[in-house]
Amino acid sequence: MKEQCMERTRRASARGKTNEKANARRFRCFKIHSNLFGYDISIDFPDAKPAKQQFNELLGRHGLAKPQDDPLLSVGLVENLDDFEAGGPLHTAGLLLGEGFALDYEKRTLLYPRHAPRLMHMKNLGDQNPFVRTVIFSIALLGEHNGLETVARAPSNFQAPLYLHASAVLTPKGALVFCGECTFGKTTISTKLLKDFPLLEDDQVTILVSPPGTAPARKSQPRVVVFGDARKNAKPLSIAIAPLAGIFWLKKDPQNAFEKMDQAEAAALMLNPMVNWKNPVAIKQRLRLFKALFEAVPCRRLAFKKESAALVEFLKAEGYI
Repeated sequence: MKEQCMERTRRASARGKTNEKANARRFRCFKIHSNLFGYDISIDFPDAKPAKQQFNELLGRHGLAKPQDDPLLSVGLVENLDDFEAGGPLHTAGLLLGEGFALDYEKRTLLYPRHAPRLMHMKNLGDQNPFVRTVIFSIALLGEHNGLETVARAPSNFQAPLYLHASAVLTPKGALVFCGECTFGKTTISTKLLKDFPLLEDDQVTILVSPPGTAPARKSQPRVVVFGDARKNAKPLSIAIAPLAGIFWLKKDPQNAFEKMDQAEAAALMLNPMVNWKNPVAIKQRLRLFKALFEAVPCRRLAFKKESAALVEFLKAEGYI
């Protein structure tokens, strides 16, 4: 009888350990460490280690490299972002609630819906990866809110992302960025007048800039982040081949011409739209990036007319094409 009791106890103990292992597997979180455009990130997969195809679909083709440093940003793939909205059980005052994501500035954590589409169709650009865009956008927001030096690290060559309401094309001399308010002609100039050049962005451009006063700022040229491009069946572009060659504030005009533009005026015009516009520290950080940007590549006001050949010849004569 005693031996039978001991055997039952042993079996119960074994079942208990099996259940513990099952629970451990059930709540296991697989953390993947990767690098996007020079910024190390960690991604938490809540269920199981992702298959290679799943991982590639999430991170896309552009800007992917081996990790080199401690993660700058943690990404939590969550079931439902509604839990983090105001009034939700996981809402906190420090969360930035973006369109399709939430960002915790203090914990440097991006919360992203795990079942979000891996591709979204963007006008003129075709299918794009929203996850990668959101990661780099969040790093730019962290830099504004927490300080540029918190995101400008060795793996990124000490550069921080700066997002602009702009369009961009790639010429043999580098990337040309066109800024302006709505209806100023950003889409017209990048998709129609300069249609023979690869379209990099049609609405929001991200530029990697070295903070002013640093050694990289004296030797590292600003670069446009290439999330994708509109070419079909072409080799993926990268920031290595998209250095910033020119940045322009647009003005429609009967003649193609450059007009004098003060760099302080350019920075003031480009402050909007700004996500952290109520945060004085964030505004200061953003202005620091504009200062470094315009010291490297001055912004020029471009008056242009809607005639493709004439504009191409004008930019070619000015050394931008």
